[in-house]
Amino acid sequence: MTRPLFGAFIASLFGVLFFLLAIGCSGASAPSASPAASASGGGAATAAAEPLELRTYPLAGHHESALLTGLRRLLGDHGTVQLLAGNQLAVLASPGVHRGLADLLRQLETQSPAAPEKRTIRLTYWFVNGVPAAAAEPYSADLTETSPALDAIVTVDGTMRFTLLEKVVLQASEDDSATATGRLVRVTQRATQYGSSVQADLNLGIAAGPTLDTQVSLAAGQLLVLAQSGFSSPVAPASPAEGGVKSTATLYYLVRADVVGARQ
Repeated sequence: MTRPLFGAFIASLFGVLFFLLAIGCSGASAPSASPAASASGGGAATAAAEPLELRTYPLAGHHESALLTGLRRLLGDHGTVQLLAGNQLAVLASPGVHRGLADLLRQLETQSPAAPEKRTIRLTYWFVNGVPAAAAEPYSADLTETSPALDAIVTVDGTMRFTLLEKVVLQASEDDSATATGRLVRVTQRATQYGSSVQADLNLGIAAGPTLDTQVSLAAGQLLVLAQSGFSSPVAPASPAEGGVKSTATLYYLVRADVVGARQ
């Protein structure tokens, strides 16, 4: 059940409580004075209003704010309500109001929807070394799925020879922190989906190399070049022209977000 529908559900239950409150207030008046009393000039005897009672109610812990706001608005001058520690609701009101409130809370327990399930978000990371090349070279099989991002890099930085340093796939429920440690890299993420985009806080580290802390927003399924940095790679191939000495490569951080599960 969506939040607007739940609001309507709460409103309907408060309508029942309001009706009981009205009955309780009207029922507090005394019956009319007898004809004899009227004839003698004595006014109508008024019975005392129902005494206020303080009672506490345990809450399920999902909708405290909505209940607190609604009850305070409904009770007005007829009672007070306060949320206590341990999800306890303290209410000072007449017995009639307490009867209605107890019924409302029972209905919430049996009819209130469960909290929506979290989505599962999978982030895939590629740590790619790029070394300037004299001529264009085909991408290796382990980099084929990153071709659009590599093409964009070549457009900006020129012809490159790319080598995959490491690939990491990390999947977790949204809003949950997750960490994976690979052969050379360490990844920590916390991701959430907002509408059609995924927002993530990322910490990416390379053994004996640079660390990247960033917050990123990308569409589900989008492949993104997060950053680049100079890096003397332990696996970067050396060309014959370099005399067998490894060159300083440019390290590119690539990421793609995929939403694996949707909310019910």
